[in-house]
Amino acid sequence: MHQSNPQPTLIPYLILMTLLFTGLACTYPGLEDDAGGLPTSAPTPAPSEAVVSPGQEQTPPPTTADQTIPGSGSKASFGPSPDISCQVTQPAALTLHGDGTAELVTTGPSFIDHYNCTTGTDETWYINGSVNAADQTVTFSSCNDGGFTANGVVSFEGGTLSGNVTCIYKDGSIAISLALSK
Repeated sequence: MHQSNPQPTLIPYLILMTLLFTGLACTYPGLEDDAGGLPTSAPTPAPSEAVVSPGQEQTPPPTTADQTIPGSGSKASFGPSPDISCQVTQPAALTLHGDGTAELVTTGPSFIDHYNCTTGTDETWYINGSVNAADQTVTFSSCNDGGFTANGVVSFEGGTLSGNVTCIYKDGSIAISLALSK
């Protein structure tokens, strides 16, 4: 007895191709006609083109641009006990983000010996917080990507930084304190 291999039919492929071309024709821009073609919706206004009812004032969209304010401060770096510290003046920059967050960045020498205040290579501290635009202040909550807790408030009123912020180890001891003054 001889078995023959059935030949594949082209019908499923033709149906698939027809569905594919029909779908493309329905979604391809420019193929609809103006007289009885596919319905179209009104264009959505861009965020800067918000629809305003008569008698209603239009408020500008919130800014998303970052603003950086330079400054400097006195960094105190603490040793094995809170009464052993070294101080150095170093630059700082506060970046206000459009989403209501802020980051204070300060770079200066590290201390490898807190008894003699011997410096090592430069270290950078990233201190994060929330902006209070009405008061022109930032309240800080963390340092170095959450490696430390932060405590403090810095004002940026008039484009000048002033205030204090402290980075605290998980055990509650102080790592650094930064005093920014006008």
